[in-house]
Order: sequence, then structure tokens, then C-alpha cells
Amino acid sequence: MSSLTQGRETTLEEMLDLREERAARQRQMLAESGCASLVCLSLNMAGPVKRHFLADALFEEGRRQTADVLTALGAVLDERVTDRPAGQTAFFAVDQPAELVKVRMTALEDGSTLYTFQSTLSPRDTMLGFIIDSLTISA
Repeated sequence: MSSLTQGRETTLEEMLDLREERAARQRQMLAESGCASLVCLSLNMAGPVKRHFLADALFEEGRRQTADVLTALGAVLDERVTDRPAGQTAFFAVDQPAELVKVRMTALEDGSTLYTFQSTLSPRDTMLGFIIDSLTISA
């Protein structure tokens, strides 16, 4: 294992806790922000080690690129990042329709030369890539 990918193994309990926390944060942000849509970005990778230098660098680049695209829309109402042993998650409350946000996120995915972005609406198989975990339209 490269020194860039060395780290501690993540437990199943940590993974499950992160999943629950992510869902709760999504509900909270939808309720509090009054946003039209919510983008949740997380790193998805195989194996028991979820946090290491390379993963953190990839996440930050994906977060930056996502923030740049959404900021260009003039649409970011709130951005929050959680940082846990099982992984990092970025949440963007967006004041634009989900359909438009999806188009912009897909363009980011298609134009990326460094990373593979995945969307729940058009999944692709990869071993390492960013997941646009949810794109939710609030009622």
C-alpha cells in the first residue's frame, strides 16, 4: 500500500453511523434552508480504509469543483462539510431547480479529466469516484 493511501480501517459501525448522520443532515438542511434542491457529495471507494491522504485530497478537489459550479449559478444558500473517520461529505443547499442542477453536475462529470463523478440518476461502475449522493427536490 502506498503511503498516500495508508490509514486506519473503518468499522462497519462507523460506516452505518455516517450513513444515518448523512440522511439526518439532508433532512435538516432541506427543512431549514428552504432550498429547491440539495446536493450531497461523498467519496465512494472499495476497501476498508476510507480516510487517507489521497482520499482527502480527492474529496477536497471534488468539493471545490462542485462549489465552483453551484456558485456560478448564484445558487448556493448553504454549504456544510462533515469530517468523520468513515469519510467526508459535502452538502450544498441550492436555490435552483434540481433539473438545472443535475444538468450542471452532469456537465462537471463529463468534463472532468481527473476524477469520475457519479450520479444516482446515471450510475457507472468505478472503484474510486465521487458520488453525487443525492439530488433532492424539496416540496
